[in-house]
Amino acid sequence: MNVMQQLLEINSYDDLPEIRPLPPVIIGDKLPSVVLLQLCETEGVRHVVQRSNLSPDSETRISLLMLERPRDYLCFPVSCIFGLETPSLETEKSLAEFAVQIDTPQKKAEILEKIVEFVNRLRSPPSLVYDISIVADELISNALYNAPYVDETNSYSGPNRQSASISVDPDKKPEVIAGTDGTRIVVGVRDHYGRLNAEKLVRRIRDCYENNLKDQISYGEGGAGIGSFMIFYSSVGMYIAVEKGRSTTIFCAFPIGLSAGKRSSIPKNIHILTI
Repeated sequence: MNVMQQLLEINSYDDLPEIRPLPPVIIGDKLPSVVLLQLCETEGVRHVVQRSNLSPDSETRISLLMLERPRDYLCFPVSCIFGLETPSLETEKSLAEFAVQIDTPQKKAEILEKIVEFVNRLRSPPSLVYDISIVADELISNALYNAPYVDETNSYSGPNRQSASISVDPDKKPEVIAGTDGTRIVVGVRDHYGRLNAEKLVRRIRDCYENNLKDQISYGEGGAGIGSFMIFYSSVGMYIAVEKGRSTTIFCAFPIGLSAGKRSSIPKNIHILTI
């Protein structure tokens, strides 16, 4: 499949052709989040890039890279997100300024404090520091309390997040990663299980948009049930990569220096890679 077959540019949802299947990459603008999620859930689209989001040319390139060179993204996600055409271990170490492993659940609070310190060094507004800390908290919790316990259907989310009895497999420590290119901050977490059902994740987020958010809250084990929505809603771009049986990596992108109101007006991008 050549580039033109992989990519479709539209101005609105009404511009979508009736012929299916759609190509894996849709370039649009100001597509509502629920439409973006619907394209990924029901139409098989893997990447939606919006022109008035951050760095649309770079986002288009990473869409194609994730399709054509998925291993590069799995190994060097920060380098790829920031647009490097030849990512390597060296570029990843340079751009991923914050990278730690979690060896016990009790380390989460300490790691979150360090992420806040990292974001504050970039002179970020308090609202951005808050949003990033909320997203990082949820991503870390998913890696600790969900990833080791779910099956492929993700029908069981995992033990209660207040449980003190869980442990971290020393051979599968989650990794927390953050970096910046001066205009964007990316924060991500990688687990070493690869059991996330990406389609079900997208459906869960879409349900929160389409239904009363309170109706989506689950008070059982495994969290409140709206964490995935908060991750997506708080960021301007979400990058989901699942290597089945090996790893799941989720990154989120945030613009530096914009108020909460301006950030919320940016239409969202999404990228999904599953191999």
